[in-house]
Amino acid sequence: MRLAHGSRPGPGTGERFDPNRAAALELDWWQLRRDHVAYAVYSRTVAPTAAEVYGQTNDALGHSALLRSEMMSYCDDHSHGQLTTADWEHIQTRLQQAYKALKEAVGR
Repeated sequence: MRLAHGSRPGPGTGERFDPNRAAALELDWWQLRRDHVAYAVYSRTVAPTAAEVYGQTNDALGHSALLRSEMMSYCDDHSHGQLTTADWEHIQTRLQQAYKALKEAVGR
C-alpha cells in the first residue's frame, strides 16, 4: 500500500504489526491445538493473532476465529476415516462464513 508522505496506515491494513508477537501468538494456538485442547479454547488465541495483524479487536474477529478453529477440529476429528465430499463441503461453507466475519471485523 502506497501512503502519502507522513501518512500512517489505518487499522485493518495489516501493515503495522509486530511480526515477532504475531508469530508467538500463532505458535501458542498451534501448541494448544497439538495438545488436543478444545477448539473453543484455542480459538481464544487464534483471535488475538488476527487482532495483532489487522489492528482490530471486536466480536466479529472472535466469531471468525471460533469458526476457523471449529473446522480445524472437525477436520482432525474426522480424518481418521476418509473425509467425504459432504465433509469438505461443510468445512468450506463454515470457512466462508469465517472469512466473511473476518472481512467484517477488519472493515474491508
